Amino acid sequence: MSKTLQNILLFVFFMVCIYNILKPVEKRIMQRFNNSYERISVKFSLQETKRIDISNITITSYNNEIQQCDDTPNIMASNRLVYEGAVAISRDLKKKYNIKYGDLVYIKVFDSFFVIEDTMNERIKNTIDVFKFDKKESLKINFKNQDIIIYKVKR
Repeated sequence: MSKTLQNILLFVFFMVCIYNILKPVEKRIMQRFNNSYERISVKFSLQETKRIDISNITITSYNNEIQQCDDTPNIMASNRLVYEGAVAISRDLKKKYNIKYGDLVYIKVFDSFFVIEDTMNERIKNTIDVFKFDKKESLKINFKNQDIIIYKVKR
């Protein structure tokens, strides 16, 4: 094996190792950020918010892929970068309940709060789409007839 090929293979090996080391670190940082963002949002916004209970909602998931989004898959409709803890809401729900970006949604099946940051394609009705980076995790999310609570953040 030539010296150049050995160097290329060694370089590729180190890059794969570095990627495998940094990916979990990035995930922990994002989880820590999202958890603190959730606590801060809930702490300050639930004091004087309007609560809307909604039943029979479909919960699905999406990734930042062009096939599932528009031509800017890393930017949500609220002009924020994608992050786990954000959701897209169908346009019929957004219009019916006058939901704004930044409003919170409590999804009972996850027992967790999410921030509404995006909208879905017009053809999709009565649905909340949870953002996930991991496609395998995303494929597992498909719940029908779920209950949610919208908390309209006072602005």
